[in-house]
Amino acid sequence: MKPTIRAVLLCAAGIPPVGALIVMDAAYWPASVFYMLFVILIGGADAVLCPSARSLTVAMAPPGQLYVGRNGALAMTLAFHRTGMAVPVDCLLDVNEVLRRPALRRVTVPGEGEVQFDIPLHADRRGMAEVEALWLRWRGPLGLFQRSHAVEGGRIPVVPDVNLVREMEIRFNARDAMHGVKVQRQKGEGQEFNALKEWRAGMDTRSIDWKQSARHRALICKEYDVERNHPVVFAFDTGHLMGEAVHGLTKLDHAINASLVLGWTCLQGGDRVGAYGFNARMGAYAAPVSGRSGFSRLQGFGAELAYSFDETNFTLGLGGLLGRLDRRSLVIVFSDFVDTVTADLMIDGLRRLAGRHVVLFVTFRNVELEDVAERMPAGPKNLAQSVIAADLMQERRIVTRSLEQMGVLCLETVPGEMSASLINRYTDIKRQGLI
Repeated sequence: MKPTIRAVLLCAAGIPPVGALIVMDAAYWPASVFYMLFVILIGGADAVLCPSARSLTVAMAPPGQLYVGRNGALAMTLAFHRTGMAVPVDCLLDVNEVLRRPALRRVTVPGEGEVQFDIPLHADRRGMAEVEALWLRWRGPLGLFQRSHAVEGGRIPVVPDVNLVREMEIRFNARDAMHGVKVQRQKGEGQEFNALKEWRAGMDTRSIDWKQSARHRALICKEYDVERNHPVVFAFDTGHLMGEAVHGLTKLDHAINASLVLGWTCLQGGDRVGAYGFNARMGAYAAPVSGRSGFSRLQGFGAELAYSFDETNFTLGLGGLLGRLDRRSLVIVFSDFVDTVTADLMIDGLRRLAGRHVVLFVTFRNVELEDVAERMPAGPKNLAQSVIAADLMQERRIVTRSLEQMGVLCLETVPGEMSASLINRYTDIKRQGLI
């Protein structure tokens, strides 16, 4: 227990008038004694009426896990016993760097009964969030003395966000028939021949079989089944460029969330999904697997990917992945670059990887840089900024064009559109039979 600012002000408020009385007439010196006794009396009464920590009951129910970038809540229950009056209590959480520090929360605990409330939690990074302590503070009825009490917290794992995957599963639940015993054929531009059919307006003219058309004296085209069981590997660059925050999350977390959505789509389509992480060194590798267990494996892999402040070694990282893949696969590389100088080794690594596999390079559009480059300059300083931004955008286009000439598929998008863009590009690759 300790005095509040109000108690200090109460003591200091009596000094000027009592001092003035003593200066005017020394016979008034007992007034100072009476005032001090008055302050001690009401201060003691407030200290006695202030509820003790023993009379406080605290129940804390942390969530089982938090999704990165999503809001969660810490359920709290407070109750005072044998107080007979409502007590305002200030609550403050002491958390580690994974969680945003919540604002001070004030609740009123009734004299009889309990109060239940939630303290909002928000994690901007994956990892193990720690609620190190919950600090409680309350005052006496006069506000002259206050008590404080600390309650030990707990640990909450922060995992990649799967809410988009759940929404997609509900939306596309009708396609679950592909997991049954009956074969569900999907027509497309695969390599497995299915049947011959008469050509109709709107069909791809490349599918026309001219020999069969001459034999039947009508335009006949070939129909193929879309193949399945292809390996799809997500390669995550965990270097320092992917640790930059965009729209409240790091680029790496945006990539992981998008990979979960696409991974679920791949598994629903019968393909196998794997993952790989790299930065200055080769990281963990999860071989492609199929079935529903593959999604849990991918989610766990994404949760364990650590942030790194090192410069990415693309030669070592992509070379290590190339040595682990024994079958032609679709490799989706999530990375970022600044200019042509920093992208040289990345281009070389992607070129060697594209020699044996289908490579989709996914990077992030720099919307802020585009705005600076396209903005009308208002002065010499803004003009210099626009010129530099335009040069950097040109270098990014040069890198993208070089990768496309080497046979690497490129996708440059913003975080909010990454999941949908990935699914569309994956669908095009499957339809064209590139793997």
